[in-house]
Order: sequence, then structure tokens, then C-alpha cells
Amino acid sequence: MYKSPETFFSFALALVLSSCAAANTRSDVNETQVLPLLTTATEPFDPTSFQPVETEIVSSPAPNWDNLWFPTYPGDLAWILEEDGPYTFTMPFYVGKFFDYSPVNHSMLMALDFPDRGAGPGFMAVSDLTISNLDTAQIDTLFTDNIVEALWFPDGESFAYILATDQTYELHWRSTYGVDRVLARDVTFTWSIAPSGRAVAFTRETGFELDIEPGLFVVDLDSGEEKLIADVDKQGSGNILDQPYWSPDSQEVILSHWGGPHEPRLILAMANGSGAFDLSLDEALTDEWWATIALTYILWDVDGNHLLTLADETSSDMDGLCPLVYYRLNRDTRSLTEGELLAQVPVMIGWAVPGDSVWVYSFGGEVTQIELP
Repeated sequence: MYKSPETFFSFALALVLSSCAAANTRSDVNETQVLPLLTTATEPFDPTSFQPVETEIVSSPAPNWDNLWFPTYPGDLAWILEEDGPYTFTMPFYVGKFFDYSPVNHSMLMALDFPDRGAGPGFMAVSDLTISNLDTAQIDTLFTDNIVEALWFPDGESFAYILATDQTYELHWRSTYGVDRVLARDVTFTWSIAPSGRAVAFTRETGFELDIEPGLFVVDLDSGEEKLIADVDKQGSGNILDQPYWSPDSQEVILSHWGGPHEPRLILAMANGSGAFDLSLDEALTDEWWATIALTYILWDVDGNHLLTLADETSSDMDGLCPLVYYRLNRDTRSLTEGELLAQVPVMIGWAVPGDSVWVYSFGGEVTQIELP
């Protein structure tokens, strides 16, 4: 599968409930109220000077926002992942595109408009960028156009976003108070923020009309220094939820290169740029039908030595269901060992209890927990 501009719009609609995806946690409010959608800006937008568009919404008794999961877009239906029984909840506003949710500040990074046009050299889908604070029931539109993606930093006090310009795609850091700076240029769209909140990993890939040297990079927030940490070119393969997976201590990064015409790769790199190597499967697992390094989603266990993985559905003998496998990461042999098949599911949501259990979503519409060995 490729993240090509031609297939991006239709792919985004069906993504989460197909081909073994992953998601974050989110929440809702009772009576649905559809807000007016923003009109697309016709002039290039300057990210350093903006006037937020504020819209007040009527609040109602709220669920536990800490446990919010927004599974798909466009739409207004979310899940509350309560331990004693997950349930659905209707948001008071329509989400054109969901970016990220912070359980720290109970705020959602989203777009009111569905991204129905492309921008930048690779003609990637763009939209507005809006912050919805679920505690105060306030919606602030920060950028009216040209935003590709956005993610919260762990502290909830700042976020990163990718801005499309005529010449390139820029990775920005921005505080909730409006301080903004460019972290990197010529970035592509496989990226993530370190658990420490002090670095961002991102790829540069061929196929997006950028004059770049491909690879996996890390930029340090304090120094602004950028380092190449692994020599790899994903070439737009995989899906739009692909990301570099950070170790819990923010010292290592794993990148899965899957879905393209080449053999899949699973690369482990040191975040400081001191080395990288490919991971393989232990020989004892080669006869297991579910064992593969073509991984579509990874949760790095809290011990730093195990990976909970979701594999490409082509490795499964059931349509749309993907192997959920727990591996030990053996750095000495540079391999995944002691694999254990836990289930076959289409979507891994995220931790229920880190290191103990995980939320998963089924095609039947059920959200359940699966315990780790």
C-alpha cells in the first residue's frame, strides 16, 4: 500500500476499520450540534500571524475525558474506554479530520473541514487546524488551511504540525500560547514525538516531489540539531498511520518499512545517531504463519524489551484480521524472539493498562481488552 496523493482522500475515509490500523484515546458530549464549516483560504497562510476563530458550544455532563478514543473521521462518534465497559458517545461537533488527543489537557487537535484538496509539492491532503477543549467547550481554529498533520507533545503544553507550502513541507513546534518555530523542512509524513517530549523523529522519503536525501531523522527540541539515524527510504509505502516507534526511555527508535514492492524491513536505530541495524525473526519462528516483520503498528512494552505488534493483514488467513503478536526484543541477536500469537483483530487501539493489557476493536463493533502474557 502506498501513501500516494492519488489515493489519499478515499484511503483516509476507510483507513481505521481496515487493514489493521491503530489509534489513540478520545471522548464525547450528549446532544449533537453541527458547527458551520470553515471556508478554505484562497491566499497562502502565514503561520506566524493568525487570529483564532472562536466558537462557543453548549456543554453537557461530560464523561471521563481521560479515556476518549476517536476511531474514525469524518464524523462525530467517539468511544469512552471505561474499565467497567466501553461505550460510544456523540460529540457536540463534527470532526472533518482527527489528528490527536491529549488526555493531559483534554483537548483535541482536529479539522472542522474534511481535507478535500491537496497542497505542497506532493499535493498532499490539507485542512484547517482546530483545537477543541472538552473541559471548557471551546473551539479555536488556529490555521484555516494547508495543515497536513498535527500531534500533541506529552505535556499537553505544545504541539507539532506539518505545514504545506508551495516549495516544501515544514515541521513546526508551537506552544499553546502561540510561540511558533520551524523544526525541519522537506519532511514527509511518517513521524512521531519522543515520550520525553524533547525530540521528534521523522522520515524523508522519495516520491513526494522533494529534492532530498532519504532517511530516518531525529531533531532535538533544545538544540535544534537534526541527525540522520538510519539509512532507509520508505518511498511512500505503508499507510498514513505509520510512525517511528520510540522506546519508553526515548533512546531508541524502530521504523517498519512495509507495504511496498521491496522486501519489508524493521530497523532499530539509536536516537542519538550512534548506530542502527535491521531486526529479523528468530529462526524458531519461521514456520509460524503469523510471524513477520511486516508490522503495521507497534506498542513498545514498558520494560523496553518486548514489543506488542500488529502485522500486515496479508499474513493472516482471515480477511481483514491481523495477527496480534507479543515478541521479545533480543538486541544481542538483532531479532524478534519468543513470539506469542494473542489474537486476530483489525485494529489495536492502545494500552488499557501499560504493560498488562491492550484495547482492541473488532469489525463487529466491539471494543475489548486483551491481556499480555
